[in-house]
Amino acid sequence: MQAITIGIGKTGIQFFAQHYLLNTINHLMNQLQVPDRTISIPDFGWWSGPGDSSYYSKISIVLTHGALEDFSPVYQGITQSQLVIIQPYRSSP
Repeated sequence: MQAITIGIGKTGIQFFAQHYLLNTINHLMNQLQVPDRTISIPDFGWWSGPGDSSYYSKISIVLTHGALEDFSPVYQGITQSQLVIIQPYRSSP
């Protein structure tokens, strides 16, 4: 097997994204959902005077089945970063 290196410029990346990826990107962005989340509140309390204190513990806020109202994601572009792939060298037998 022989490795091939291809360099694609910024314009080529934009073309590739617009013509080959855009429908998939838009479809996936429109399926975004708010993840469920549990927030644990640290124990707390206070002293208000002689014989008058309050203490609270084991409090959690649980958020589930969230929704994004009026959410319309729009693809604005793509950027290219440098990707380095290192393959081990193997000599032919």
